[in-house]
Amino acid sequence: MKYDKENLARLAKELEIYKIKANAPMAEYTSFRIGGPADLLFMPSDREQLEYGIKKAKELDVPYMIIGNGSNLLVRDSGIEAVSYTHLTLPTT
Repeated sequence: MKYDKENLARLAKELEIYKIKANAPMAEYTSFRIGGPADLLFMPSDREQLEYGIKKAKELDVPYMIIGNGSNLLVRDSGIEAVSYTHLTLPTT
């Protein structure tokens, strides 16, 4: 999936006040400890941050994927180009 890399930079700028990591090695975030980099890993601490991150990704037409805690997730060694991941570790309510 292709997208405008400038929009990814804009998204990173919008989310920089939160916990984000560019070119995040997914092996550090999956239970199998394998996988290449995510263009942007966003780790919200609450529902509002998650909603804001999704809203901004949609506005900028940057694809996203909620991966939860990375359990049973396989990511190619080359990563997944043109996808921004959202790493979600929110308490259940």
